[in-house]
Amino acid sequence: MTNRMMPGIFIVVCVAQLLAPVSMIYTHETTLASGKMFKFKTAPVDPADVFRGKFVALRFEDQEGHGETGVDWASLDEVYALVEEATDGYAHFTEVLLAPPEDLDYLRVKVSHTQGSRLSLNIPFDRYYLPEDLAPQAEQAYREHSRMGNRDAYVTVVIKDGFGVISNLYLSGQPILEFLRSQNNPEPTAIP
Repeated sequence: MTNRMMPGIFIVVCVAQLLAPVSMIYTHETTLASGKMFKFKTAPVDPADVFRGKFVALRFEDQEGHGETGVDWASLDEVYALVEEATDGYAHFTEVLLAPPEDLDYLRVKVSHTQGSRLSLNIPFDRYYLPEDLAPQAEQAYREHSRMGNRDAYVTVVIKDGFGVISNLYLSGQPILEFLRSQNNPEPTAIP
C-alpha cells in the first residue's frame, strides 16, 4: 500500500462511519412513520434492574412463539416471529419462521431457548428512554404498575419489515410522561 492510497482509504472509512448511523436513523423514522402499531403487555422485571441511566428496562409478558419441529432454532442467528393482535387488544407472537413472510406483520428476533416446538424469543427492544431527571419517579411508577395485582403497564411498538420501534410506555392507560405529570400535579377534587 502506498502513501498516495492512504487519503482515499481514509475518506472511504469516514463515509462508511457516517452512513451507518444515517441508515439506522432512516430505518427508525421510516418505521415510525409508516409501520403498524401494536400494544405489547409488559411483565415484572428484577427490581434492582428496572432503571439504568436514561432508560427503563422492559420485559414482556409474551415472549414465546411456535416453530416447526425438527429445526435447531437456537443455532440460527435470526428468525421471523409473526405478530398478531389478539382479542385482548395486545400483540402476541404466533408462528416463528425461517424466512420473512410477505404481507404479514413480523419481527426479526433471536431464539434464546427451545422446548419442543415452543420457542423463547429475545425481543429486539427492551428499553424505553426518557429524560434522566425523571428517573427516580419513572422507576417507582413502572415498578408499581408492572407488579402482580397491578399490571397495567404496556408499550406501543410500531413494526415495519421486521423492525420494531417503541413509540411510548403507558401506565394506567396514559403515556408515562403524562402519567408522571398527573402524579406531580393532581387535579383538585371538587368539594361536595
